[in-house]
Amino acid sequence: GVSRHPRQGVLTAHHSTHLTSIFSSGQLDGARNLLAVADSGQLDSLQQARADLVRARLAFVRRHGNDAAPLLLAAARRFESVDPTLARETYLDALIAAIFAGRLAGDCGVAEVAQAVGGCVRPTPPGPEDLLLDGIATVYSKGFSAGLPGVRAALHTYGNGMTIERELRWIVLACFAATRVWDMDRHTSLSQRYLQLVRDTGAASQLPLALSSRFVPLLFTGEFDEAARTAQNMCTAIDAMGNAVSPYSAIALAAWRGRHVEMEALSARARRDAETRGEGHGLTVIAWAESVLANARGNYRAALDAATYAASCRDGAGASGWALPELVEAATRTGDCAAAAAALGRLIDSTTPSATEWSLGLEARSRALTTAGDSAEALYVEACERFIRAGLRPDLGRAHLLYGEWLRRQRRKADARTQLRTAFGLFESIGMEAFARRAERELLATGETARRRSATASYVDLTAQEVQIACYARDGLSNPEIGERLFISANTVKFHLSKVFMKLGIRSRSQLPIALAQRGVTEPPIGLPTG
Repeated sequence: GVSRHPRQGVLTAHHSTHLTSIFSSGQLDGARNLLAVADSGQLDSLQQARADLVRARLAFVRRHGNDAAPLLLAAARRFESVDPTLARETYLDALIAAIFAGRLAGDCGVAEVAQAVGGCVRPTPPGPEDLLLDGIATVYSKGFSAGLPGVRAALHTYGNGMTIERELRWIVLACFAATRVWDMDRHTSLSQRYLQLVRDTGAASQLPLALSSRFVPLLFTGEFDEAARTAQNMCTAIDAMGNAVSPYSAIALAAWRGRHVEMEALSARARRDAETRGEGHGLTVIAWAESVLANARGNYRAALDAATYAASCRDGAGASGWALPELVEAATRTGDCAAAAAALGRLIDSTTPSATEWSLGLEARSRALTTAGDSAEALYVEACERFIRAGLRPDLGRAHLLYGEWLRRQRRKADARTQLRTAFGLFESIGMEAFARRAERELLATGETARRRSATASYVDLTAQEVQIACYARDGLSNPEIGERLFISANTVKFHLSKVFMKLGIRSRSQLPIALAQRGVTEPPIGLPTG
């Protein structure tokens, strides 16, 4: 180490350690000041690498953009010849930064960092953080199956024998790794540990990421009230630190709740901010959330576009993989068999070797969508059973919904009602409003009656299917688009619309909004199905 005072323009190992504590406490101005002092002097190669490390970590904490990863990668390469341990630590930081940069990483993405890790000296025996670095680097450089054993070993041992400071520094990467290998149980325990460490140590700069990590299992298990509190706490923490990062948790929750207006308002600003900062991960999360909401509303072409974009970033964290089941569903509903098969193939590349209840449940549900004939039924049943064991209620509801839709197309209306009632009940209890409406529309199509919100609603003598078609036509959907949502032909839609016009005493679609409003019809109501 160099012993000169930092006022002489030298950044020592001691000052690097001091800067770590400054980062943890959220005192970012102090980090910038010390960095400015160091930059004012003549730096040798090691000192320059330390300065780059500080600058990159400062950039990442404040922006989560694409400016940190190149600096970290350059610093790690400089450290290799003088301090291999510090090189590996910096590669871990570079992986985190590259994951957040995602599709906007440019020439320094996850693949580039992973490739560079391969030439770094590995200690013997490796610690948990070494297993994590090598495992993730192998996943991105040599393929999922090649890296899976190393990632699992890292997740199993992460925290063992590590100082609190080291455990806290890379635990967000461990959380990313857990979702990457479809291990919700380990992600849950790691995220709980992450948040506890932040609170115990007062590491304010880590609080937004800790809350974001904790949010993920709350969303996927359907604990929406707690997820909402966590998302709000995340927004508060971001505001308190003055960070230029976006509330992606709130966007995802709005999508799963089916709150279209709220999600669009949040997404518009977040998308602009992410593009400005270079946070490609955020763009992927937004697109995945859009695909979920579009599938919930039966807008399968929009879901196909959003899911295709989200899944196109193969170097991202969880959201790019989560988009694949959305893509399979949207593609099958729009008749794009090639896109569905390609998405299923990519999904299977990670779900089959992971072999968790979560991964195999998604695989079974997606396989069922692409399977012709009676063989699909066993896959839907398998998906439901796996999601029950995993405690993933939103995905369970969606499996029952798809199973019910499949049964209706097989003209097994009584069996379809059983599945659709189950799906509707789950969605209502969780708070998945758009999926609940989709399940109810399916129930109405089977002849199921529903308890209405208001006694003033009057459907005259329209049938349940005619009400659905009339509402879709009022909202501007074409006959083919309505047919896609209801699994009927465009000609059948045209026939039903002619009957709707006759019953309502109108001549054109432009008259539908007033005619339906006069009769209290806004949309097929959300209510507890009966009968």
